[in-house]
Amino acid sequence: MLKQCIVILCFLIPARGLLPAQDTAYVNTLVNELASETYFGRGYLKDGCNKAAEFLKKEMKNIGLQPYSSNYFQEFSFWVNTFPENMTLSIDGQVFIPSYDYIIHAESDDMHGTWPLIEIDSVNLSDSMAFAALKSENFQDKVVYMHDKYIRNKHLKSQIKEKIKHNHLNAKAYIYIKDHYTNWNVSTRQKEHTVIQFTHTSFPDDPDSVSIHVNSKIQNVEVKNVIGYLPGNAERTFVLTAHYDHLGGIGDTVFFSGANDNASGVAACLDIASYYTSHPHNFNLLIMLFAGEEAGLLGSMYAAANPVVPNKDIDFLINLDMVGTGEKGFTIVNAADTAYHEAREVFDSINKENNFISDLTYRGIAANSDHYPFHVMGVKSVFFYARGGESWYHHVKDTPEAVSLAGYSGLFNLLTKFMEFYDR
Repeated sequence: MLKQCIVILCFLIPARGLLPAQDTAYVNTLVNELASETYFGRGYLKDGCNKAAEFLKKEMKNIGLQPYSSNYFQEFSFWVNTFPENMTLSIDGQVFIPSYDYIIHAESDDMHGTWPLIEIDSVNLSDSMAFAALKSENFQDKVVYMHDKYIRNKHLKSQIKEKIKHNHLNAKAYIYIKDHYTNWNVSTRQKEHTVIQFTHTSFPDDPDSVSIHVNSKIQNVEVKNVIGYLPGNAERTFVLTAHYDHLGGIGDTVFFSGANDNASGVAACLDIASYYTSHPHNFNLLIMLFAGEEAGLLGSMYAAANPVVPNKDIDFLINLDMVGTGEKGFTIVNAADTAYHEAREVFDSINKENNFISDLTYRGIAANSDHYPFHVMGVKSVFFYARGGESWYHHVKDTPEAVSLAGYSGLFNLLTKFMEFYDR
């Protein structure tokens, strides 16, 4: 059946002028809405994640998706470390701006006061004898800072980060200074020391002391996956997934918009669903939008373990994460694995015949987004992400202005044609 489908694709796929019409304006509207301050980074301050869930529920209803259960929601909870108050940091009286000049690690604890700054050559942390000598010194009431520019070996850098993470020097705090921009994450736990990251361009020369005021709070949050359903005229079921949560914010004013990561994937899922609400389709379509991805794929793990549709009944799952650019093409994660050979042939055949995507590449199995928990459960699952354009991963500059949608038309056409022709 599969080979027959591939052979006749060129006859069945209509000319370019008759291809399904993606609604780029609708996608832009959704990205702008989800990235707005209303949802404060779709995290765990100001109830941003749950506000976004309510918006997405209404949007599913508006475009004609049905609730698979009673109310579109699949609820779960987890612990998360938050920073509910504005933080301040100054070095020798110079004030620095959080998330622009520096970022605090997501596991960090409360910290209030002024401490001497002690520089340590990062090479000494990777040398066992030098490190043993360092451990004999007293750093308990000091803030240690170090540059990583002299460490070229990635393995050594990882060793240094582990020693900082686990506070092997028993310091009050650490400042780690890197070449590239700072980025943030979400943590489900809290450490008893603070780690701050600067860039070389923002950190001052020969500093003496640092004043830091940080409040952190670890709390249990109740969130929900948002799930909508569109029945078709056949037994086949396709699933489109994306995580709608992001990093949230810090204090009252700093928030991470998460326009590309992953308002873009959410918008793409809803645009494709909206198209099929008014066009015939020979499959059932399930849209699953996850919370908790940034905290460790928690929403998709919960959904895969508590399926609304039996996992064995899913023909194929496509996860969309950071698809808002595409100037250099798209990558499909998992598709390079031999288990996905037939699906890869279908993607390739459609794309080569129509040149939807300028450069379509494939990667092997990876646990780097929400496709993975379903793959582990035996569901054929891949993950699309875009390449090119502006890349502000986990940064406050991931705003709608950086979402070009340069490759979105090709992605829309590739995915709709794949779902129409793929037969497992």
